[in-house]
Amino acid sequence: MARSSAPSLSIVHHFANLTDPRLRRRRQHHLLDIIVIAICGVVCGCKSWEEIALYGRKKADWLETFLELPKGIPSKDTFLRGSHDRGPGKAALHLVSAWATANHFTLGQVAVDGKSNEITAIPQLLDLLDLSGAIVTIDAMGCQKGIARQIREGGGHYVLAVKSNQERLLEDIQACFAAELDKADGEGNYSSHESVEQGHGRRESRHYLTIERPSGIRDEALWADLRTISMVVSERRVAGGAATSEVRYYIGSKPGKAKEYARYIRGHWGIENSLHWVLDMAFDEDRSRTRKDHGPENVALLRRLAVSILKNAKACHGSIRSKQLQAMLDDAALEEMLRTFQAN
Repeated sequence: MARSSAPSLSIVHHFANLTDPRLRRRRQHHLLDIIVIAICGVVCGCKSWEEIALYGRKKADWLETFLELPKGIPSKDTFLRGSHDRGPGKAALHLVSAWATANHFTLGQVAVDGKSNEITAIPQLLDLLDLSGAIVTIDAMGCQKGIARQIREGGGHYVLAVKSNQERLLEDIQACFAAELDKADGEGNYSSHESVEQGHGRRESRHYLTIERPSGIRDEALWADLRTISMVVSERRVAGGAATSEVRYYIGSKPGKAKEYARYIRGHWGIENSLHWVLDMAFDEDRSRTRKDHGPENVALLRRLAVSILKNAKACHGSIRSKQLQAMLDDAALEEMLRTFQAN
């Protein structure tokens, strides 16, 4: 059967130089074949190695148009031997991911044993990335002096959330804003920006305040190139309900006004809205039962790659779930998704 050139321009080409970690004598299937089938299966909505193997069998005729498949479609055990943990089981996998907000793309991930290890996992993840010119936003867990320094040494700028884990820094930021806001109108050393979002019976307003070259930060010299502090006051009101409010604080290394920092801070939540929510709702990740060996990390990476492919599939319209169904039912639609992903 003649092989199509379209898929080879995308996923096949992208993973062609990947090193095969398996023992040569045990290789019955090409690593590239296994990876491509797994990616296509997860894009189409498969949630387990068994479902991926079933997808491969049902789509064998199409897959044979661009994959070698010397021994046919791999079994579920070939995708991950012993993928079901019959013992007491391991704790659910916790990952630290890097998400490119503008391109809806997972740049990398590092698996950790628990949230307490994020502080050690974040530097490992940053080491994988080219930070030159990037704005790196991290939750309060990553608000560490060493992480700030690593980002600056890598050529990037940081925007780090500040909470009580940096109590002294938080106190100084709060005192600095209190002093500036107490001044007469027009005399405070801060810029401001406000945004309002309405829809589905909910109104949410956010007031951003940013101070450049803040004074009174006692440990300023220990935070590499600290240039700004920001405060965000969010108020949410649901029709028929009481209003709720929240105040959050950030430090940044890039000089800028409140409107600019509002964009960075709002972009930070893209990983929650564009990745984590999709992984839970469309891929049912929170209930994944994959526990064996590297299986959890591998399938998690496949899901994140699938989200990137589906998010960038502009020719296909609808929700992520709708795009998954289109990919499952229409091989041409899936090929177009893979081409679009490679182009980005």
